[in-house]
Amino acid sequence: MQWVYDKIRDIRNIEIYPHLPINEYSRLLSESHILLFPSRYESFGLVILDAMASGVIPVAFNVRGVVRDVLLNDKVLSDYIIDYPNIKLFIKKILELYNLWNRSNDKFKELILEACKLANEYSWNNVGILWAKVLGKLLKETH
Repeated sequence: MQWVYDKIRDIRNIEIYPHLPINEYSRLLSESHILLFPSRYESFGLVILDAMASGVIPVAFNVRGVVRDVLLNDKVLSDYIIDYPNIKLFIKKILELYNLWNRSNDKFKELILEACKLANEYSWNNVGILWAKVLGKLLKETH
């Protein structure tokens, strides 16, 4: 990913964190606008859901887990899922989002709302309700 870093590091207002330190995780997400998720292999990628819940738009490679199972099915955010190894398109999408954000574009605000809405579908409360229904159904079937 050095190539991506070399292309965007000198752009004003862009800060790149190679990882999010746990003690600064919430603060950094709340101050961020775009999450670069260049992972090529991932189990689920909770950082993407955390970022979206904070209104941060992810740009990611098409990997299994949250990217394929959640983002790829979203009509709006799937536009920022890139097939590896198309690094040029990855950078293009980063710059596209940066320009939308930089101009305070309404489309960027719509992306933020979509990201928050989608992340909310996977909130602890909603997932807990689904698990309770599944477990309740299993208990009824066994008795």
